[in-house]
Amino acid sequence: MKRASDIVALAMVVLLIGGCGLKERKPIEGREPTTVETPGEKPDEALTDIDAGTKEPEPLPMDTEFLEYDVAVTGPVAPQRIDDRLTRTLRFTLANTLDRPLTGQIVIEPPQGVSVMPGRTIGWRLREGRTAKIPVQVSITEGAPLGKVSLPVTVNVLGQEYRRFRLDLYKWLDIRVIGPFPLDEESGARLSYPPERRIDLDRGAEWQGHSYEWLALPFDALHPDGMINFAEIYGADKTGSAYAVLGIYAEAATGVVVAFACDSPSTVWLNKREVLDAPKPLAEESLVEVTLRRGLNRLLVKCSKGDGGWAFILNVVGKRGALPSGVTFDLDLRVDPERATRETPAVVEPGK
Repeated sequence: MKRASDIVALAMVVLLIGGCGLKERKPIEGREPTTVETPGEKPDEALTDIDAGTKEPEPLPMDTEFLEYDVAVTGPVAPQRIDDRLTRTLRFTLANTLDRPLTGQIVIEPPQGVSVMPGRTIGWRLREGRTAKIPVQVSITEGAPLGKVSLPVTVNVLGQEYRRFRLDLYKWLDIRVIGPFPLDEESGARLSYPPERRIDLDRGAEWQGHSYEWLALPFDALHPDGMINFAEIYGADKTGSAYAVLGIYAEAATGVVVAFACDSPSTVWLNKREVLDAPKPLAEESLVEVTLRRGLNRLLVKCSKGDGGWAFILNVVGKRGALPSGVTFDLDLRVDPERATRETPAVVEPGK
């Protein structure tokens, strides 16, 4: 699919992050690192440092998963302009599975354009068998495009490096997809399915005794040019009609241009009103002028796959190129679950 040269597409490009590797860390001057207590502890219940006693402590089993950890993004999806500063809360979960108390730090190395609070080093202490949830506020600078941001993270236990991993975050439009609904041999792509009549992101849709859910785009379907390929979401061997929906907000009635291309029969609706119908694939972007109403607008796309492709490109811009002021989108910051805790250092065998 070729992109129209006279359209300035939304900035759906990957945020390139240089120098994501872990650097040699120097002592941080200034205020002391924040220490997170195990829930239920009182401030005066100070833990004795295990390695400060007179008895030689047992070595930690660093080659095992004695400290379970996970990370998630909290905070609701909120409408805002793509180039605005985006702030969310990362919530690290640590679980001590040993029968001894542990202390340590979470060290975050944010790249340029990303800030974290309360700081890059956060101390923690966990009694035996206890779990703690540690909040860290992360802000992506104003003007950053949509795409990926990588945060190198190190978890230390009693002064030793326990695990390091690269936390991949995605600043993205909150696009939901549903399907695929089976094609009818006689009606083909012309058959109407429930999303065309009602969009319920919570309940999904029912069709011929089957339930369908609205799902967030999987990470392997996020492309820097804004393309969405249903074959990557549902499988290249699947056929049928699939839908994608995007929420757009306008402070007042505003005229915009929808630029759309698809390599399969497709239809586009704005607020349940059909604005584009293509019974054959569109090799180049088709431009349609529409008017957003005040408040929430829903742009719905349907692509029906038979033997051909199943991808589309959708962009919304102003009539003169730049997006008009007062137009915002549902933006989300998501954690790639496969890259959240996957990368760990190799275990060094004794004598090597």
